[in-house]
Amino acid sequence: MLIGGARAFLCTPCWDEPYGLVVAEALACGTPVAAFARGAIPSLLDAGSGVLATPDDVDSLADAARRALHLDRSDSRARAVAICDVETMIDGYEALYEEMCAQHTGVQQPTPIWPALAASRSAQRSARAVTPVPFCVCVPARNESQRLPVLLDALAAQTIAGRIPVALCINNSDDDSVAVVEQVARHHAERLVILVDACTLPPPLAHAGGARGRAMEMGYRHVRSAAGGNGVLISTDADCRPPAEWISANLAAIGAGAGIVGGRIMLDDAEPIHPAIARMRDRFDLYWAAVRAIEDASDPSPHDPPPRHGDHTGASIAIDAGLYRAIGGVPSIASGEDQSMVIAAVAAGGRLVHPPSVWTRVSARTDGRAAGGMAIAMAELAATMDRGVVPYVPAFEHWHARALWRRATRTAYGVAEMLAQEAELPPMPADMPLPASPPEHDVSRLRVAAPTLS
Repeated sequence: MLIGGARAFLCTPCWDEPYGLVVAEALACGTPVAAFARGAIPSLLDAGSGVLATPDDVDSLADAARRALHLDRSDSRARAVAICDVETMIDGYEALYEEMCAQHTGVQQPTPIWPALAASRSAQRSARAVTPVPFCVCVPARNESQRLPVLLDALAAQTIAGRIPVALCINNSDDDSVAVVEQVARHHAERLVILVDACTLPPPLAHAGGARGRAMEMGYRHVRSAAGGNGVLISTDADCRPPAEWISANLAAIGAGAGIVGGRIMLDDAEPIHPAIARMRDRFDLYWAAVRAIEDASDPSPHDPPPRHGDHTGASIAIDAGLYRAIGGVPSIASGEDQSMVIAAVAAGGRLVHPPSVWTRVSARTDGRAAGGMAIAMAELAATMDRGVVPYVPAFEHWHARALWRRATRTAYGVAEMLAQEAELPPMPADMPLPASPPEHDVSRLRVAAPTLS
């Protein structure tokens, strides 16, 4: 916790260490390193994960430390995965042994067991290259007997090969959700592996956050049993209907280096949607596209480039299982547990991405249990429309100012501190009517007033 929470790690060896385990540990925590260039340390660090200083030169080390504060934590974590992975270590030993054997002529050749081991290792690597990473879809549900079959049918229709594990936490339900799931499980027995936690949570925990946490813990145990904790947890909700490529797209994003993947949320067109609500959603889509453009121009992310959306809610979040465990899982809070988990993952060095290929459908219903959830948002939107009132949203100048503030604060203090400070900022004022057409978002024309802590 101490190293993982630090903005940088100082390594000051007084001798030529043959490895530098503490450097590897810091990188694994996503903590950039400033170190004397001595021993094996230069081979562990690259330009994105650390800064080297002249050995025994305090001024040089101080300069390296200042520069290390500006490095991206996700690059440090990626460096650890690339060079400290157990498979990388074993491959290195094998290559060294083979080189040493080749250099010593006249020495007895390796016994037949060595080629067998080498062939076995090669076969294992080939298998890993074609075998999908272990994963589990995690779903909280309460009184969802009508929606669960829709979700499970959509999961059974996924294009990914093999059986699909699903962890369901059905909590405090008084309908026949469990019986319905048992029936669907029999129907999709060759396709879905459904794990059910039917429970009655005490009132302080009987909320979406508590149920999502139990579902994802169940999913983590499943992944751990399959691959020692290496894998992916994919969160969704009982009222979702993901497209056929949803799981594959999430796994592809994680495989490309993401630590956490947000999926775009779209209203389910298989259900009746009031035309006025659909039009209002279109206007919100235009607004958020303009906000993304402002952010991309003012504070671009190298690992989350445009085109991208900005959604990362419990309806579609994929997270690396190791990262999930490192941050302690899902916060047990009544609402906002999904956003809190994402913030914790990013603060820990996880790369958050929003690829357009990852999206899902959600019900346009207006009854739901999560305060601040999609159903509540739809109900508020419907009530606003009934009053004939145009919703107000933060003006684009506020988003521009926030993007510049994030960039400056992150550069000065690091990602974790920037996120902590942002959580203390007052809400942006909703002082602009929701635009009815594609808005002007030329960053050069926006007025800027930097946000301040209240």
